[in-house]
Amino acid sequence: MTMVICKECKAQISTLAVACLHCGATRRKTPSYTFIAAAFVGLTLLANTWMLWRLYEVESRANARDIVQGVHGSQ
Repeated sequence: MTMVICKECKAQISTLAVACLHCGATRRKTPSYTFIAAAFVGLTLLANTWMLWRLYEVESRANARDIVQGVHGSQ
């Protein structure tokens, strides 16, 4: 059980408590758009990582093809 500070009276309350025992203020929940924004950022990072990995793979194949053609072309 973790303790947090009440936004109204600045007393310590449990994270499991629905309301502050001192002033009765209810705890605010994290807005859903915070989770949506975090998911968007995570998916964006995942997509960018995947695209960079694919770009690296394509460039590696192109370089390997150029090397092989260069070796066979000089003979």
